[in-house]
Amino acid sequence: MGTAAMAASRTRDCTYLGARYMRLVPRLGKKKALVALEHSMLTAVWHILTDDTAFHDLGGDYYAKHDPERALRRITRQANARGLTVRFEPIELACPELTTAPTWVQASFSDQTPLPAS
Repeated sequence: MGTAAMAASRTRDCTYLGARYMRLVPRLGKKKALVALEHSMLTAVWHILTDDTAFHDLGGDYYAKHDPERALRRITRQANARGLTVRFEPIELACPELTTAPTWVQASFSDQTPLPAS
């Protein structure tokens, strides 16, 4: 199981397990994060066997999709720790079907003041 967890940890942002490992390492350390990854793998195997379902990887961007505002706050906090200011603005080409940007994109997290409406 340890070998499988080590292989999954090297996938970095490609798989859910790799993303989970990268999130756990700063808080737990490498060895404990590997054990936590093994536990996640065993839990997935148990559900696959008991529910008789196929494995479905959630993807390396699961955490960013699950809570995008938290991802933006994390990026802002990391940039502010390095002395940088961050301002998020919607990209017109990325979402042509959107007439207005979501509220979490319109806020400037570096100074907590809303952007002027355009």
